[in-house]
Amino acid sequence: MSIVDKLDTYANRAGLKWNSPATGVLLTLAAGGAVFVAANGLSEAAQLMHAATAALLAGLGGFAAWFYSCRPPRTPKSRTGVVIAIATEREAERQRLKTELLEHLIGYLEGRQSFLAFKVIDVPSYLVPDVTDIASAETMRKACRGRLLIWGSVRTRMRGGKETLVLRLEGAVSHSQTAQSRSQALANDMRATIPAKTEIDLSHELEGFETTAEGVATASKYIVALAFAVSDEWTTSKALLRELQAEIGAAPSKARRQVKATRKDRHSTLRGLVSRRLVEVALADYHAHIRKWNDNRDHYCPVK
Repeated sequence: MSIVDKLDTYANRAGLKWNSPATGVLLTLAAGGAVFVAANGLSEAAQLMHAATAALLAGLGGFAAWFYSCRPPRTPKSRTGVVIAIATEREAERQRLKTELLEHLIGYLEGRQSFLAFKVIDVPSYLVPDVTDIASAETMRKACRGRLLIWGSVRTRMRGGKETLVLRLEGAVSHSQTAQSRSQALANDMRATIPAKTEIDLSHELEGFETTAEGVATASKYIVALAFAVSDEWTTSKALLRELQAEIGAAPSKARRQVKATRKDRHSTLRGLVSRRLVEVALADYHAHIRKWNDNRDHYCPVK
């Protein structure tokens, strides 16, 4: 647990949140007051003005440090940000989230060669409660300069006498203004690929988190690819979809399906969506080139 997380815990006990303006004001007054008392008591000859100046500077410094800690982490300009804002009830859940889900997610999105350079942004736990609906999710995504934000919650519950982590996820993605039908199609595909609810048995948590992280990572790349398509950036969308198609592989053969009949093909839904959308994006890209060529046949060559 970080220092700010601990301070947030103390603030919660006082009925405050670390990132609330009231906390900033109280911290400023406490820092300034402590320095004023100390400076005024160091020497009988110390002047009141000097003590007041020191207190003012300390207060401003405390406010600046508090303000900086309340800023969400930002995606570097050269990266495509996938922002994660998942609320937890317990510190143990937060540690599992970091060491199991986030590490696998970072390894998948940042550790592989890709057409785009991805960056996974983990929103600090004391800022996560601010994300409660699609509007606040959009606000956080913009603050983190992310292309996609995945938000939700992790809760520990008893299922059949066993401790189980219940993971609920939602998504918000950035794209240019488009027709309602295209925006709705993107929302439908997002819901189909990001699992609304996942239950992980803690007796098999390593495998469960690895599978979940891979599913979230592939879904993230797919949704970002569609967002580029909705924004008419066909080349980037097509490259990401082809990349994803290679990563998830072909559908299992009939023989493999018979041998592993009891094991569910976790990529089956995504594989079908990727194949269909890749055809649509490639066709749209072709028509875009033809239109550009028809607009200026003398100076445009589709093949370079």
